[in-house]
Amino acid sequence: MLEVPGSAVRSSRLIVIFVVALLVAMLTLGAAGARTALADGPGGLCQASGPTCTTVSHDAFVDFEGLAADGCTFVDASIQALQVTTMPGHETATFVFVIFSEFDNCTGTFIASASNQDPSTGLTVFNGSAQFSTPVGSASVTGTAPMFDTFGNPSTWAATIDITWRGYGPTTTSTDIFRVSQPGVFFTLSHNHVTSQNAVTTGTFTDEAGNNLAAVPILDALIANGNGGSVVVVKS
Repeated sequence: MLEVPGSAVRSSRLIVIFVVALLVAMLTLGAAGARTALADGPGGLCQASGPTCTTVSHDAFVDFEGLAADGCTFVDASIQALQVTTMPGHETATFVFVIFSEFDNCTGTFIASASNQDPSTGLTVFNGSAQFSTPVGSASVTGTAPMFDTFGNPSTWAATIDITWRGYGPTTTSTDIFRVSQPGVFFTLSHNHVTSQNAVTTGTFTDEAGNNLAAVPILDALIANGNGGSVVVVKS
């Protein structure tokens, strides 16, 4: 039986980089020469179909930690759901990332390490759905994730996931402006805007033995909504 602590004190694994920022860029042809605009958003989802690329993102993250009854086996697992909508085109892509590991703290050796990233394609595999609220406040993930052994062994099990995030407490909003330039190219990622909130998670997340890692609510999960994009101007 796995004991999962419900404490609000967690490790640095809770550091999550959320996809953010709103971009509206106006590009013109100058007398010094033509410029080619290449719009790019989170994960390269924006296409160079126009001078403006805007992205709207939703993110939910939770980390589960626990110690088995043997007093030695430490289990750590995490779920991150990400949904990004890009405009123009209004195309939406949803990703669910699942990571699982077991570590023998008595001998200092790894027992197992797995994720839902298929080593043959490099892509994550998730059979299910993810939903997010606007404004930020709740999220849910339901489905199954085939877990591929990161040590190179064939996949032998699938995680069953049915997790709900419920935000609580105040929200935090941040805005950043970031610019980088180099000869012949000017790149800018500007007006990064994200609103995040602490969340409690409940539901089901099974390991390879069928234990529910989410049996005890986790109090320090995170949810966030953001908007943004990026642009590359190549001077020719």
